[in-house]
Amino acid sequence: AIIVDQDQGKLEKFKAYRQTAIEAVATVIPIATGLTIASLGFLPALVAFPVAMASAALLVAVTLKLPAKLAGAGAAALPGPEKGSYLKSLAKGALLIMRTPKLLFSLLAYALVYTPMQIIYWFLAPAFALSVAQTATGAAAYAGMMTGLYSFGSILGALLLMREQKRSPDAATMRKSMLRWTALTALSLILLGSLALPALTWGTLTLPALALFAFGIPETVARLKLESYFQSKAPKGAVADATAVLEGTASLMIAGGLWWFGHVLAGAHITSPYWLAVATAPLALPLFVLVWALARASKPRA
Repeated sequence: AIIVDQDQGKLEKFKAYRQTAIEAVATVIPIATGLTIASLGFLPALVAFPVAMASAALLVAVTLKLPAKLAGAGAAALPGPEKGSYLKSLAKGALLIMRTPKLLFSLLAYALVYTPMQIIYWFLAPAFALSVAQTATGAAAYAGMMTGLYSFGSILGALLLMREQKRSPDAATMRKSMLRWTALTALSLILLGSLALPALTWGTLTLPALALFAFGIPETVARLKLESYFQSKAPKGAVADATAVLEGTASLMIAGGLWWFGHVLAGAHITSPYWLAVATAPLALPLFVLVWALARASKPRA
C-alpha cells in the first residue's frame, strides 16, 4: 500500500496477481497431498511441511531487499510503528477506524468474508470428508479435492479481477464492483448449505466440492477488493496501523468462528457435517447488512 501510494486500482491489480500465484499452489498441493496420504500414509506430508516452511524462510532471507532499496541513501524511513510501540500502534489504528465509518464497515465486511474460507479449510472440509470416507487416509484425499476446487475457484476470481483492472476503472466503478462482489459472496454462502444434501459422488468429486468452487470465485474477489479499498482510504501515514487492526480483527473473527463451530455446535450434539453446513447459511445475513452500511458510508458526497 505504501509502495503504490495507496492507489486502489494498483492495489487490486497487485493483490490479484499475488492471489493467483497463491491459489495456483493451493489448488495443486491439497489434491496431491491428499492422494499421497491415501497411498503412502501421513509421514510424507509431515516431512514435507517443515521442508516447505524452511524453504520459504530461506527465500525471504535471500530475496527480500525491497524496503532497503526504497529507503535509499539519506531517504526517510518507511512509515510504520516505532520500535516498542506495537500496542500503541494498534490503539491508534483502532481509534482511527472507529471514527471513520467507511473504514469500520469495510473492515468488518473483510473479516466476515475471510472467516468462512478458514472454517472451510480447518473445519467443514475435514469433517465432511471424514463422514464420507470413514477412514483418515481416505478423508485426506477427499478433503484435498474439496479445498483444491475452492482454490481453483479463487484463481478464476483473481483472473476476473485482473481483467477488470485492465479496463482502468475509476473510483466509482471500483466501489460499485466491490459492493456487488461482496453481495455475491453473501449469496454464495447459501450454496455451502449443499453440504447438507446427499453427496453426488464421482470418485472424490462431489456436489459440495463444486459448491466450494462456486464460493471461491466471489469470496476471493470481494476479499481482495475490500482489503484494497480499506488500505486506499486509510489516512496517509496510518496505513500500517490500520492494516494491523484489519488483519487482527479478521484473525479474532476466524478464531471465534472456529470456536463456535467446534464447541457450541458439538456441545449441542449437532455433530453431523450436514447440519454444520446448514449453520453456515446465517452468515449471509450480517454480510448483507454490512454491504448496505458500506454502500451508505462509502457513497461520495455531492
